[in-house]
Amino acid sequence: MNDTARFDALLAYVQSSAFPSRMSRKPQLGLYYLAQHATDAGFQVRVDELSAGDQVVRRLCWLADEYAFPLLRLYVDHDNIWDLHRIL
Repeated sequence: MNDTARFDALLAYVQSSAFPSRMSRKPQLGLYYLAQHATDAGFQVRVDELSAGDQVVRRLCWLADEYAFPLLRLYVDHDNIWDLHRIL
């Protein structure tokens, strides 16, 4: 674990496409608004966007080990709900 990089929360969005270059969606601004609100309140927050084609569970486990955050929130919408269900 990196002692200098500790976070209170990780906010993650798993994009439904395995090929981000083919996606027409924009980044989930809601995650960044939430992260800014939490930062303004004094919390350390990281936002991460993954592709459903990534090794999502492995990446989330690595982030948890690296940054020791106690809270994980996944952004779920109609585009990625089935990919999240399949992956997790």
